[in-house]
Amino acid sequence: MLLRSSLLVLVLSNLASLLNYLNQLVLGRTLTPEDYGIFNALNAVAVIAASVFMVVPFVVARFVVKHEQQPALQVRLIDGLSRVGWVAAAGAMLALALASPLIAAQLHLPSLLPALLIALWLGTAVLVPLYSGVLNGLLLYVRSTLQLSLGQSGVRLALTLLLVVALAGTYNAAILAGVVSNGVAVVWMAWSVRGALAPVRTAPLPPLPAGEVARMARFGFPVALNWLAVGFLTNMDVVIVKHLHAPDLAGYYASAAITARIASLLPMMLLWVLFPEVAKSTQRKESALPNILVTLGLTLLASGSFALLVWLWPELVITTLFGAKYAAAARYLPTITAAMALVAVLNVLFNTCLAKSLYAYLYPTYAGLAFTAALIYFWFNSDPGQVALGLLIGCATLVVVNVGLLAYLVARPALR
Repeated sequence: MLLRSSLLVLVLSNLASLLNYLNQLVLGRTLTPEDYGIFNALNAVAVIAASVFMVVPFVVARFVVKHEQQPALQVRLIDGLSRVGWVAAAGAMLALALASPLIAAQLHLPSLLPALLIALWLGTAVLVPLYSGVLNGLLLYVRSTLQLSLGQSGVRLALTLLLVVALAGTYNAAILAGVVSNGVAVVWMAWSVRGALAPVRTAPLPPLPAGEVARMARFGFPVALNWLAVGFLTNMDVVIVKHLHAPDLAGYYASAAITARIASLLPMMLLWVLFPEVAKSTQRKESALPNILVTLGLTLLASGSFALLVWLWPELVITTLFGAKYAAAARYLPTITAAMALVAVLNVLFNTCLAKSLYAYLYPTYAGLAFTAALIYFWFNSDPGQVALGLLIGCATLVVVNVGLLAYLVARPALR
């Protein structure tokens, strides 16, 4: 039963990723490069803002499962988390809406409407990981993954085909498709949660254990900072190019960036194995080095193979995915792909540190992020190719620093 559920979750997760990527390809082939650049710059802003909430399903699932033997306490916890989640969603949406004039000015948008729509997208996107985490905590893994793959990714692709392809909509229609699909997923998952908890609500609900909220915060805060760092690394260059360069160049760069992210996503499933294995080794006071090296090797193999493919045939890759009108993006693709391959390596290093509770890596990581952003904005800014080079230099610097820091912390247990 467990094996079958795990296989279904794996298939549905990959289906969701495939549908999300197909959505980008459909938009790239349908929109003009100028409109595609606007869509992805706004999407990058929203993804950076939403990345801090990607910790929510892990925190929620962990603490809901913790009270598996006390269903009434689970209900109390889920009710409280839901209230906090809706407040956080409203706050995030309001904050981005208030910033919409600044976003529109910096990204050279023709109106405030797309910035306001992306704020609405953020508000709905915050709730998706909340209910996904609750369902996972209730051990309804297959249902959660099914609702994400069909309710969110599938509905968005269907709406994109309707609103953008069939009805010739622009980036506003593409963002609206994301808002509606998020809403469908939230409603579907919230209904599932309600049904799962209905039999327990007849019992009196006990208060949460003392210090439970503080324990959740201590567990989630460093992971949230980790996700935020990855969000910046994989999206800030798209925003900077849209801010600094011509609209068509932003569209070409966006298509190259979307393609390059394959290098960081290919080995992602390895991290689901690495984290618990390293955590288990740390708990048993055993060496986690063999697991780390194997994961690093497989990551380099997967990401490096795609980077080599892109380096050999950049124009073939970009035109196969996005069409001939994006052939000009081929000159950016190898550099961005190399940077994303390094991000895949960073993900392994970051997850190793999280599993071993070595949170000191966050200090040089954020210093490196600031260095990378400044490097791109002030020096490597003359054209999109220079932006890609600045990103590559920044990612390489972060890899070197984090490898050195991890080796130092592991070698000096007293400093952990």
